[in-house]
Amino acid sequence: MRKLPSLKALSCFEAASEYQSFTQASRSMNMTHAAIIYQIGLVEDWLGAKVFIRSNSGIQLTANGKRLKEACSYSFQVLEEACAGIRDAQGKKVIHLGCASSFLIYWVIPLLSEFNRGSEKIDVVVSAENDIYSLFKGRFDLMIADEGINNLSSITSRHLIDNYIGPVCAPQYYNKEGSLKGQYLLHASSHGKAWQEWAGISGVSLDGSVGMTLESLTLCIESAKAKLGLAITPRFLVDRAINEGKLIAPFGFVDSGRATSFYYRSDAEKISEIAAFCQWLSMKISG
Repeated sequence: MRKLPSLKALSCFEAASEYQSFTQASRSMNMTHAAIIYQIGLVEDWLGAKVFIRSNSGIQLTANGKRLKEACSYSFQVLEEACAGIRDAQGKKVIHLGCASSFLIYWVIPLLSEFNRGSEKIDVVVSAENDIYSLFKGRFDLMIADEGINNLSSITSRHLIDNYIGPVCAPQYYNKEGSLKGQYLLHASSHGKAWQEWAGISGVSLDGSVGMTLESLTLCIESAKAKLGLAITPRFLVDRAINEGKLIAPFGFVDSGRATSFYYRSDAEKISEIAAFCQWLSMKISG
């Protein structure tokens, strides 16, 4: 048996070493901040040495941390290539897709089995990560994100859907026409300025509202369904819930001026397979 820390702990360390931030690492790994710190603590306990210097200004790798980062990056790349090669050899190309957990839960996962069953040549494997940097590292073949990636000749973008945003809540929750005074607003830590952005576009005042911050947009949407308050969200994430009567949009939706797009490397080996999946998902989302 190999004498190593767990792969999970090493993956958390690698993410933190790439971002130089426990917070960013927790988002990329779809884990809590505390869980990332715990896993890195396991690595340090196993090594008997610190891998990060912690300070009020952030974290920095120690000399041992830099050595471990180099080893992890190389080893994980070898593992990824070997695993992908084995799966590809079974007759199907595997597309590794990264996107936000909310997009995965409300769109990709409900549709993924349909695509994988219907495609004889392509399998799609998903992860809850939408940091565009992961494309450069080869961790993903395809990414869905609402970030604008401009002037990068190595990255190809393909428009998926415009982002119309607005507040949603359970039908039984909201009964105060045209005002948010006294209403409970649910804020996602990953979209910290979303309410202010919507208010600025719509002209609706946030004065007199109260609220709380949750870790993710998914938690905000599910809390809104549970009658805990109003969540601000892109329309395409909640269209299905609105049609099913689980949510309402009392203020409608406004154009944020942003869009969600596909991103992939311009020199990707699986370019035809990526294009086929992008076209299929675009058709599903557009209706």
